Amino acid sequence: MYTSPQTPVKVYKYAFKLKADGKTADRIKHELIMRGLDDKSAEAVTENIERRYAELKKKAGKSNMLYGAAFLTGGGAAIALCTYYPASNSVPYIIAFGAGLLGVIRFCKGIMQLA
Repeated sequence: MYTSPQTPVKVYKYAFKLKADGKTADRIKHELIMRGLDDKSAEAVTENIERRYAELKKKAGKSNMLYGAAFLTGGGAAIALCTYYPASNSVPYIIAFGAGLLGVIRFCKGIMQLA
């Protein structure tokens, strides 16, 4: 369905939403053409969206790996030390895996985003 020409911001927002919804580059290009863009413009927008989406995914992956490693090492070690110290005074020792498990999950998510 043809719609009237739109501002570049609206076109890019629409294309990025399609990409975030899991649409392929060919499908995004087709949708843009159906909205009134010429073939060359639709191709350029699609290429820019694909490149930017990959950059954002890589950035999110690095961030998840960083926070995952921080939770795993810092959070896990801090909880272990804080619960181990009272245990030296004959208090039951509590093993808490929450922060470490969260760290492993975020780290693995980051690895998958970088792949």
